[in-house]
Formats: sequence, C-alpha cells, structure tokens
Amino acid sequence: WHDINNLFKHAGGVYILKYSSSHSDFTPIEVTRLLSSDLNGVLYIGETNCFVRRVADLKNISPSYTSRVHECGSLYKSNVKFNKTYPINKLYIELIGSDNPRDTESALLQKYESEFGESPPPRTPYIRIRTERLT
Repeated sequence: WHDINNLFKHAGGVYILKYSSSHSDFTPIEVTRLLSSDLNGVLYIGETNCFVRRVADLKNISPSYTSRVHECGSLYKSNVKFNKTYPINKLYIELIGSDNPRDTESALLQKYESEFGESPPPRTPYIRIRTERLT
C-alpha cells in the first residue's frame, strides 16, 4: 500500500490481475484461452484514476471480506468454480501508470482480444440463453 502510494501518489492507470505459482513468487501460470494459451496468466484488465483506491477495493475479493466489492471482486466471488480454480493466494496485480487510463485499458483489451479471441474473464459477465419455447 505504502509502496503504491510512494510510487504513484494519487495517480492511476491500468491494473492487470494475474495468476501466479504462489503468493510470494510472481511467476505467471498459463491460462487457457479461445485461440491460444496466455502464458502471462492474465485474469482481468481494468483501469483506475487512483491506484491506491483501486487496490483497496480489490482487497475485498478475499472470501473473508463481506462488504461491497469492485466489479472484478464481485465477479470473482460470485463464481465458485472460478475462485477455486484461481485461489486468491495465487493472484497478484501488475500496475501500469498512465495519464489516460481509459485509452490505455482499451488498447490493452483490444490487443488481448486480437491475440486470444476473447477478453480476459471475469471481465465479461456470463450470459445464459434459454433455448426452449415457452407455451
């Protein structure tokens, strides 16, 4: 927290939630995607105007935390299979400072989708389609 504040102050940019081999070793673990495997372990790409605030929001994805959470955290918490596959003690956040976080996020998402054929989940909410006819 203090390191983030010292480095970025109240500035923001893009944050990338990644899956790693352990909490203390930031070696990414491969994540299977539609077109190819993501060797960087990217689970989420988001933007913020203040890293200190966003990191505080993201701490709320912890299962022991019961208060309101950011979009990424609520999607993580709402999908039991997802949070069992990617346990919280193996997640870390990479921060990329930017004067224009929204454009930087958009560019990173476009690049990601171009390479892997999809945006990193849980970015896109799951949609269920009912195929039976109602009478």
